Amino acid sequence: IEQVCLIIIGAITYSSLYGILRWKILPGKLNISSTYTNGVSHCNNTIHTHSTNLPGYTAAIISEKTVSVLVGAISGISGLYILWETRYNVLRAKSTLILPTACLIYWYFFQDLYSMFETFRLSRECNITTSTTQALLLFSKQKFIMTFHHVVLLSLTIPFAQGRLRNGFGDFYVGCLFTMELSTPFIAMHFIFDHCGFKDTLIQQINGIVFAVVFFIVRIASFPLMFLIYVFQHHNGHIMNAMYDMYWFCYAPFVLAFAMQLFWFLAVVKKVSRGAKRLYGNEHKQ
Repeated sequence: IEQVCLIIIGAITYSSLYGILRWKILPGKLNISSTYTNGVSHCNNTIHTHSTNLPGYTAAIISEKTVSVLVGAISGISGLYILWETRYNVLRAKSTLILPTACLIYWYFFQDLYSMFETFRLSRECNITTSTTQALLLFSKQKFIMTFHHVVLLSLTIPFAQGRLRNGFGDFYVGCLFTMELSTPFIAMHFIFDHCGFKDTLIQQINGIVFAVVFFIVRIASFPLMFLIYVFQHHNGHIMNAMYDMYWFCYAPFVLAFAMQLFWFLAVVKKVSRGAKRLYGNEHKQ
């Protein structure tokens, strides 16, 4: 009953936040005005009661990413607490927060699939479609990886949190997975800044740098740290003994996930660097 209640609370919270932002607060209220000096945009966000409405796409993507900020913060903060609870034994220590957190964020995967589709349906990528069915087919094709990612998480989140797929071991590592979501609010804020008139501004660049740093800590540095903690707690610091003792289906996904995170981190660094160059170039044009 407690698990069902948490799922319902999550569903009400995320759906309400998305709906209120998209259909009540943003349309007709947020006016983004810009002035230009020598080709440089100076943006000023103001609230007006009789301003022009935001395009549907802009309201949809800001609402989508705002919910992502909330869920990323919930997951990341919960992950930190789980790590603290289980730090003394990374294999066998138990946390009381894993299942409640999993249930609370479970509905988000439904909500995010819906909001991503709504954003996609209103984007330029989808302007050739004439029906919801066509838009859905195009969305599933172009956003296949994210769709597959969400479907897998919908299938595995609760059983994994309950410990069924890991024989009750490794609550610490589940906490690490939750902690990785600490980077999500910053990438979501990047899109929000893009569509609120702060593209290529100092505040967006600061957000990008913080995002890169947080991403490195929770998604890159955490991998060797997870392994080393296991080695020193259970193998007295002998790395080769630890590797020999691990099954291939334990370390193979570990290595694959690390490689993926490293690839994404390099992409993040490149994007932040390009943003810094644009900002620096704009400042010299003024």
